[in-house]
Amino acid sequence: MAKPEMSKRFRRRHGRDKDIKLQEKHTITHGLVESTSNTDPNWTSVEIIFAGFVVGCLVIALGSAFHLRSATYSALQQNWLPRNEYDSVFTYSTVRTVFVPEENITNAEFYKTFATDSGNPVLLKKSLLHRWSAFTKWTPDFLEHVFPSVQVYEQNKTSEFITFHDGKPLERFLTNEKWSDFNGLHNFSSKAVLSNSGPPWLYFSSNLLHLREDYPYGSGVTNDVDPLYPLVVNDSGLQANLWMGSKGIETFMHLDASFNFFAQLHGRKRFTLVPPHVPMYPWSCLHPHIHHAQVPWKQHHNRSALQSKFPDFAASHPSAVVVDVGRGDLLYVPPYWWHHVETLESPSVAVNVWTDAPAYLRIHEVYEHPVPLNADDTDAARIVSVVRFLTMLVSRTELCPLHQNAAEPSDSLLRDWCTEKPAVFTGDARGFFRHLYEQRWRQLLEQGYINSGLAGTQESAMEVDPNAVRTHCQNTNFRDAIADDGRSIDAKLAKRMNSIVALFHEIQPAGVRRLCLGNYIEHVIAAAVGAASVGSCLQNCF
Repeated sequence: MAKPEMSKRFRRRHGRDKDIKLQEKHTITHGLVESTSNTDPNWTSVEIIFAGFVVGCLVIALGSAFHLRSATYSALQQNWLPRNEYDSVFTYSTVRTVFVPEENITNAEFYKTFATDSGNPVLLKKSLLHRWSAFTKWTPDFLEHVFPSVQVYEQNKTSEFITFHDGKPLERFLTNEKWSDFNGLHNFSSKAVLSNSGPPWLYFSSNLLHLREDYPYGSGVTNDVDPLYPLVVNDSGLQANLWMGSKGIETFMHLDASFNFFAQLHGRKRFTLVPPHVPMYPWSCLHPHIHHAQVPWKQHHNRSALQSKFPDFAASHPSAVVVDVGRGDLLYVPPYWWHHVETLESPSVAVNVWTDAPAYLRIHEVYEHPVPLNADDTDAARIVSVVRFLTMLVSRTELCPLHQNAAEPSDSLLRDWCTEKPAVFTGDARGFFRHLYEQRWRQLLEQGYINSGLAGTQESAMEVDPNAVRTHCQNTNFRDAIADDGRSIDAKLAKRMNSIVALFHEIQPAGVRRLCLGNYIEHVIAAAVGAASVGSCLQNCF
């Protein structure tokens, strides 16, 4: 569900009662159980013997239970973990589970703490969704009654849905035989959506506000999920969606630039979540599959093939969190965490709440700043300007030490630039561009996913044919222009880019910043030479 920068999207997604025992008080806080007991210390000898007998029985019972639990876990693990070749690559872990204290069920600050402090997924049980009338009211029969016919995404070849965002710059260059637009909507009954076993595979998603406008049930849609405000982390970008589907539906590995609370009202889903620093080979942000991974999560590839096609991913020793989200569960998915979602039970009904993450807001502030491009320059001069500008930006953003006692870079000008940034990127600036090309563009170009030349399709005088870009950048004059007294020109540019660097420094953690920086680089190059030539520029000019 990549919420930002996207016109349409696919996005994603319970509780135990406290036990109250005689003479014992239990307090459940943040997943920890604290127990106080009121007992009489003056026991008789008979009571002591009897207590010893009880304790002995308990020890035996606990030992048997532990053995059973271990065996059960081993059996469950075989179904729980993805049984494909990635098992030998990923390290899997379980999600942190928290029982929401009664006094915090509707406390907005309680939920906000998980979004602003931990930075990790959290499964919340006995949360505010148990206060929603929708939790008991929105049965399949009820939904079929109030939403008799809905517009759904339909697929016949696969149960795995991936978003195709209309209007992205690369869409007009895609080779027709290799791409499908999954945004086609068709009318089906809610009953079919909730019980369908496919094919065709049907998936429904809609903004709750749109449902208010489109169906007679009207305001009841939002009233039934009240209170919703405790899940609103930010006052920007609020959107709440209703999701309906059936067993077998999957959403492709993707990320959202938003805080995301996912409430499962019926059925069960399995989330596989991967931290933002793992190189999942995202599609170019200019491509309709923006913020989706190229690493094929569900396809079976042997390790050697994985290393050959996605070497950075294979070498990163990636970790993943797997969690089953059942009826009544509330899952917090942090911004920019990759997630693949599989529906395990029919019918499945869920509501999620997105609000903009700080990184999303910062990067849009960056886009408001002008870049050093002149439409009157020759193609070669424009390419020189953009290469110098972006090389300096990456150097200042990724190579500068944060602390005063950190080792300073040897380059005197770079040392002047570096005031507050850690040396978090291994290698030089050229290495950053090399990885950007390898992860986002190499497959597009080598597999023939996009046309290799403009062939008269230019929509702007600033669009340069990819072959012409390669020729410019391999020319000796281009290399001389980059090296010839470039420092004085870069120093002037440095004064104009201080605010841009400062905004990037605010984007944390490093994996999120690099993804945002990569998006920005692609947009700047596209402004200079056109979207179709971004890959050629990354490959040949840095």
